[in-house]
Amino acid sequence: MGVLVTVILGGALAFTIFPRLHVAAAAPSIQDYDVDFTFPLPGVTAVCGFAVRDHVQGTIREMISTQPSGAVVIKDVQSHGYTETLYAPSTGGSLVGHLNRPQIVTLNPDGSATITASGNFDLYVAPGHGLIAQAAGLFVISLPAGGPPTMTFGV
Repeated sequence: MGVLVTVILGGALAFTIFPRLHVAAAAPSIQDYDVDFTFPLPGVTAVCGFAVRDHVQGTIREMISTQPSGAVVIKDVQSHGYTETLYAPSTGGSLVGHLNRPQIVTLNPDGSATITASGNFDLYVAPGHGLIAQAAGLFVISLPAGGPPTMTFGV
């Protein structure tokens, strides 16, 4: 158990000393990734009746740290300019969505994992039509070491 010591110098300056009985965790590693890829959306294509593709681009900052428990925490944060464009190659029509949210993945020593994300997942505005779709809030996916995953929305 640590000892808390507060020192007051001349009645004006105070600081606190927290003796450490354990080694502090290392600083997280930080890496920025430029993302620019396109992929088909078969489910959306089936609903629309014409081919729809998804183009995602922007920068993701990934911070990886290890907790004292041994859990590895990976935090991904999309930049302000991170976009997702849904487009129809046959018509040239498109909708641009803006994503801006952190996603935190925790890999636990027991083999389980938790994915937590909150914020704005999709915001699509069509010129002349206004808001088409928006998804925002909090979701949590729990992946136990054995057994089916669970998903919770709007916690």
